[in-house]
Amino acid sequence: MAKKPKEKWQIAVRVKLDEMGIGYRELSERMGENEGSIRQVMCKDNQPILKQKICDYLNIKEAG
Repeated sequence: MAKKPKEKWQIAVRVKLDEMGIGYRELSERMGENEGSIRQVMCKDNQPILKQKICDYLNIKEAG
């Protein structure tokens, strides 16, 4: 089964984290969220509230 292509917001989050020099673990600590939830929304995009929190925290416009 082929992987689902990443949404624009997921790519933007990954780029922003790379620029900041942090990963999902540190992002989750800074946001007070569970690392597993961060990882899940980044690969499945099935948690719209957490998706919005991540975008707001990183100042990313939700593009997809």
